[in-house]
Amino acid sequence: MARAREEGGAQAARLQAEAHKAQIDAKALNSRLEELTQELSAAKEALEQEKAEGEKLTSQVRANSAVLRERDAAQVRAHIEQQSLVKLQGEMKAISGELAMARERVEERGARVAELEKELSNSRAE
Repeated sequence: MARAREEGGAQAARLQAEAHKAQIDAKALNSRLEELTQELSAAKEALEQEKAEGEKLTSQVRANSAVLRERDAAQVRAHIEQQSLVKLQGEMKAISGELAMARERVEERGARVAELEKELSNSRAE
């Protein structure tokens, strides 16, 4: 019987030691679980910040694209206006040339009319 008590006591001591070890292991696992939970929370927060930054960058890209499209459109309009201006300047130069030739003809005709009037006046005087 004494032996049974000793075996029972030894078994109880072993069970107590195993229970104590299990408690220590459980505390370590709980501690590790808490660390992992905190890491997960930090990772989620970082991901949210990166998403927000990504959205901000996407918004900036869209805004920049809109500005570039508007700039390109303005450049096209300016180019078209420049071409129109060059065309108008060419037309104006051509019209100025025609006007100068018309003035020369008017002056020539005016001189011819003056000659004819002078001849007429001379022939009447004779």
